Amino acid sequence: MIILLLISLIFISCSGNDIKQNNDNNSWLVQYQNINIDDIIKSNYKTVIIDYSKDGSDMHSFTKSEIDKLKNHNIKVISYLSIGEAEDYRFYWKNSWNTKYPIWIKYENPDWKGNYKVEYWNKEWENIIYIYLDKILKIGFDGVYLDVIDAYKYLDSNINYNAEKMIEFIEKISIYTKSKNPNFLIIPQNSEDLLKYDKENKFLNSIDGVGVESLWFYKNKPQDKKNTDYRLKFLRQLQSKGKFIYVIEYINKNIYTAKQLAIKNNFYYYIAKPDSDLDEIN
Repeated sequence: MIILLLISLIFISCSGNDIKQNNDNNSWLVQYQNINIDDIIKSNYKTVIIDYSKDGSDMHSFTKSEIDKLKNHNIKVISYLSIGEAEDYRFYWKNSWNTKYPIWIKYENPDWKGNYKVEYWNKEWENIIYIYLDKILKIGFDGVYLDVIDAYKYLDSNINYNAEKMIEFIEKISIYTKSKNPNFLIIPQNSEDLLKYDKENKFLNSIDGVGVESLWFYKNKPQDKKNTDYRLKFLRQLQSKGKFIYVIEYINKNIYTAKQLAIKNNFYYYIAKPDSDLDEIN
């Protein structure tokens, strides 16, 4: 484990270089539904975040040749992966769980039907994620976009323990994937304040960048300035350590303002529709 950690730390410092060399802040696309490879190529986006599957199922996962087609057009391809929630349409979901959850599934997310908060430190869940990562690596993705990192805030009152376990999980994912592909990118979403709990720099040393949603606007309405400033404090800390920042704003107003704020801060950005469906190239 120590040897793998050292290997991963060596490569983390250089794995984001291709992204940082792209001076176009608006070079990222995120799309989880209705994905068409040829349309992505025509869009001229240089980094894309997509699901590993056309419909979320294992049966309709993208093939290596499809991902290679994107990469052959100099497009970096990142796979979405939720590690803080289980999803009932994924390959790992068992029919028996519809009537009785395993002990590590806690409750359904009231805002997203079919998504369930999990005790992500549970070994059974960890093993599921490793199997998932193997599928993503085999297809040829360049990295993972880790979602529901903020699950540590919602399970119980022991937030310090939960945050520590999330940091450890991200570290394990980083070590596991970079041991197989040293240039594999680890990009957690909405996780910048994990830095508060990162006493040993495990989180910092495990990631290549972070994604954030709704930094300046929430569905066309300006965010509370205190909230934005709070988040920016951590984002700038990460940026000062060489991590790239990617912002998704769900708006169809104030677009120019959002773009200028991203460019001013040297963040990558994507402007998505306010419905948050991420089902088209915008």
